[in-house]
Amino acid sequence: MRKREPTLFHPLANCHWRVFLRLYRRHWPYSFRSIPTQMLTWAGVLAQIPGNALERRIYADPIREHEFPEPPTFIVGHWRSGTTFLHNVLSRSGRFAFINLAQTVRPLGAMRFAGAFEKLLGRIAPEERMADSVQLAPKEPQEEELALALMGSVSAFHSPFFPRDAERNSNRALFFDDLEPGELETFRANYDLLARKVSLIDGGKRPLLFKNPSNTARLDFLRETFPGARFIHIVRHPADVARSSVRMAEALTRHLSLQPLRETPVMERILMNYARIIPLHLEQRERIEPGHYTEVRYEDFREDPMKGVEDIYRNFGWELDDDSRDSIRTYLDSIAGFRPNQRPKDPDLAAMIADRLAFAYDQWGYDP
Repeated sequence: MRKREPTLFHPLANCHWRVFLRLYRRHWPYSFRSIPTQMLTWAGVLAQIPGNALERRIYADPIREHEFPEPPTFIVGHWRSGTTFLHNVLSRSGRFAFINLAQTVRPLGAMRFAGAFEKLLGRIAPEERMADSVQLAPKEPQEEELALALMGSVSAFHSPFFPRDAERNSNRALFFDDLEPGELETFRANYDLLARKVSLIDGGKRPLLFKNPSNTARLDFLRETFPGARFIHIVRHPADVARSSVRMAEALTRHLSLQPLRETPVMERILMNYARIIPLHLEQRERIEPGHYTEVRYEDFREDPMKGVEDIYRNFGWELDDDSRDSIRTYLDSIAGFRPNQRPKDPDLAAMIADRLAFAYDQWGYDP
C-alpha cells in the first residue's frame, strides 16, 4: 500500500460527540502522523454540539411526525458494481428525493445553515472521488453509509477510518456480527431518522432513492425498517468488481485512516466479503414480495442506460414521462466523455478470482 496521504478535515468532525468518544476509545491507539487530524476532528465535534442540540430541539417533532409519500427504493450491489452510475442516472428523472453530499457529510446539522455549509463544502471538498474520477459536488446524490457512520457506531466506513480493526468493523456493519445489546435498534432508529430528515428537507412529496453497497446483505433489515421498500440490485463481472474494490479500499484508507497503516491482504478480505455478501443477498431476496425487486446488469446498463431505466420503471409499475426522459438524456450527454478507470490485465489474478467466486460466474453467466 502506498504512503498515507492524510486529510486534515476528517468526516468524523461532524460526528455526534458521544459517538466519536465511543469510537475513539474503542480503536485506541492512533498514529503520530494523524495527531493534527485528531485535534481538528475533536475541535469540530465539540464546536457543533450547540448547533446540533438546537436542531434537535427545533425539528424533533416535525421529523418524527413526517410521513413518507411512499416507501424508499434502495439501490444495492457490491462496491464497484456500478451503483453510483445507476443512482446518478435515476436521480435525474425528477421522481426521487435523495441524500446529497452536504447532507451525507453533516447529517446531524442538515436542517440548519445548510446553504452556508454547502458553499463551504464546495470550496474545501475535492472535485472528484478518491477512488475514481466521479464528480463530487455539494448537491450531487451520495450514498448514506457515511452519514450513518457519523450518527452511530455501526458503519462500513469505520473500516478505512480504523484499519487495524477493519475486519471486525466490516463484519459488524455488513452482517451485524458481534453487536452490543441495543446497537442494531439504534442503527435502525438512525436510519429512519436520516430518511425522514432527507425527505422533509426535500419537501416530503417525492419518494426516497438511496444507494448503498453496504446494504447488499441487509435486505431483511431494510424490509423491517421500511415496510414496502423496493430494491434494485446491480451486478457486474466479478473480476472487475474485485480488482476495482482493491483500489477503492486502499484509496479510502490512505486518506481517512487515523491509525498506522500496515500491509493487509486487501484482496483476500474483499473476496471473503464478496463470497459472504452475495449468497446472503440471494437468500434474502427470495423473501421480498413480488414487484419490489429487480436486477440490472452493469454491462447492459452502461451500453444503453435509457433502456435500463425503462426496464426498471416497467418492472415497478412506474410511469416514465417525457420530462423525465429529457432530464436523463441531458445528464447522459453531459458525461458522454467519461470512461471508467482501466486496469492492466492480470491472467493469474483473474484465474484466482474466478476460482474463488465461481458461484457468481455461474449465477450471472459471466465468462471467466
